[in-house]
Amino acid sequence: MKTTEKILLNCGSEHCRLYQNEIDEMIAEGIARKITKAERESYTGPVHYIHHHEVMKPNSQSTPMRIVFDSSASYKGHQLNAYWAKGPDILNSLLGVLLRMRWEKVVVMGDISRMVIFGDRPSSIIATLALRHTAEKYASEYPAAAKMIMRNTYVDDMVQSVSNEIKATELIKETEHILASGGFVVKHWVSSVNNHDFPGIKFLETETEKVLGM
Repeated sequence: MKTTEKILLNCGSEHCRLYQNEIDEMIAEGIARKITKAERESYTGPVHYIHHHEVMKPNSQSTPMRIVFDSSASYKGHQLNAYWAKGPDILNSLLGVLLRMRWEKVVVMGDISRMVIFGDRPSSIIATLALRHTAEKYASEYPAAAKMIMRNTYVDDMVQSVSNEIKATELIKETEHILASGGFVVKHWVSSVNNHDFPGIKFLETETEKVLGM
């Protein structure tokens, strides 16, 4: 941690602010928490420290910095990832998601906040299973939104095309309702049409945005 603090201080105050914001958001969203002194003193089980560092994304307006946890780093001769199975490959086909995105006139894409804790070997599989389980519970009530979550999500990006803005608005609101029930938060949406056609929905104001990392 001292090494990380030294590196951050050498990078300047703005770099430190972005890093602190990422930590604060993880705590606010319940992903991480600071243990109490009593918990630390009374705990007698195994302890493993995980190194973390930043990955800069200068072309991203919404997430210029992402914190990555290095679970492959060795601590006292042990690597946390060595004790975890990766799990099966259950990600949707990237090609399939891209092809389905072009079926209809209006395209919407949602970015799920902190879907994966990068660096942990099984994290993407666990997150994907949790996401699909959440969607399955609403498959009868909101079939279109549930189907998008299960079939047209790739890691933390959801992409769907519909015939018009009204259907897109309904899809977005139903999707956010489903995800909120499982503790997932949509950071923002991006659309192929004018964002002002979707009142009350948080859109990323940008001229260009990558879709599925491309």
